[in-house]
Amino acid sequence: GVTVERDSLTNEPTGVIYGGDNWLSQHVISPHKTHEWQAGVSRLQTFLLSCGITALIDATPTNTKNDVQFWLSQIENGWPIMLQFMCNENIHDELFHFLKNEVPDPLRKQLEIGAIKVVMEANPELYPELDELVRIAVIAARKDASLAIHVVDPEMTWTAIQAVKHATEVFPKSRSI
Repeated sequence: GVTVERDSLTNEPTGVIYGGDNWLSQHVISPHKTHEWQAGVSRLQTFLLSCGITALIDATPTNTKNDVQFWLSQIENGWPIMLQFMCNENIHDELFHFLKNEVPDPLRKQLEIGAIKVVMEANPELYPELDELVRIAVIAARKDASLAIHVVDPEMTWTAIQAVKHATEVFPKSRSI
């Protein structure tokens, strides 16, 4: 859910938006054109290699098959840097199976699907709540997939620890959680 923070006295918006990343990306920020991405990729590659960086992890939870396909096309065109993509639990299986079943082995060696990513928010209630986070952690443990939880305060940290603890009790042999 998206929440707009308001001044407690005037009820005027303060300018702080909680939980609005997806909404802002879809409704406010215009998407880049492919040629803009390609020009940026060329500059990015030069910069990263000049710094000695040879691998990247994209921790964006909203990565999609389109994002993966774009980067696969860059790898086909000589992008030399290893890439790993995180994504939310809803698309993790789709991306994992896409890479495993539809992408040639040489390209798969440079791009992999990483952890299931969860971004916790407090807007003002904790989201996802403990029950939902436990559900996601259990899914990750069942798949033996890594789980990355973004937290920014003690309540979120406690909730994340409780969810991981529960998942490891349900799947004690999971190596990734």
